[in-house]
Amino acid sequence: MTRGDCLVIERADGCFDLFKLLPNGTRHPVYRSIADHHVARRLAVAKLGPQGRAVYYKDESEPDAAIRLLAAR
Repeated sequence: MTRGDCLVIERADGCFDLFKLLPNGTRHPVYRSIADHHVARRLAVAKLGPQGRAVYYKDESEPDAAIRLLAAR
């Protein structure tokens, strides 16, 4: 993941949280408690902005090493 990319995390309750990776490498929360994974994906693609190139996904129970590509620009 590089700056501007987005990460969708599926929570144990079935909702999704969306984060954008900042230039310093931290995850900035963009949306919380999205009920539908299709909506989460569309929002993430829309939030990629000028530097973001891809949307990534992981389940909250998985380690960060399990982050995988969900969609590319």
